[in-house]
Amino acid sequence: SNPVGTAYYMSPELLKGKYDQSCDVWSTGIVAYILLCGYPPFNGDTDPDIFEAIKQASFHFPSQAWGHVSPEAKDFIKCLLRKDPRKRFTAEEALKHPWIRNLDRYHEHEQQQQQQQLEAAERTTSSRNKSREELLNVMRNLNLKQANIRQH
Repeated sequence: SNPVGTAYYMSPELLKGKYDQSCDVWSTGIVAYILLCGYPPFNGDTDPDIFEAIKQASFHFPSQAWGHVSPEAKDFIKCLLRKDPRKRFTAEEALKHPWIRNLDRYHEHEQQQQQQQLEAAERTTSSRNKSREELLNVMRNLNLKQANIRQH
């Protein structure tokens, strides 16, 4: 029987006609890789080229696309894209990986940073508005003084 599915997401064992849950873990690793850098780890001009790259199961994290990605995220992907399905993480192990477990903490940190930036922007805007008001008051006072001078 021929494998069915999108070439990029197929595991090495699926290409041999064998399917189990480890194939889904592999596909999850492919999705994570693509989400973090924008392209698949195994590529080629044709499906047979992609299949050959998958069978080799050799992938890298080029610094241009991966320089901003944490070592924990890279480790997570390595654990999901192990060529030998017996050494590949199970779904349960994947959910316990530090990168996944710390996503909530990372998300909270990101939200705190965004909140701090928003508050700083509001303070700056408030400060600018006060400065504008003070400038308008000074200008009004000058106009009043000039009007008084003209009247005398």
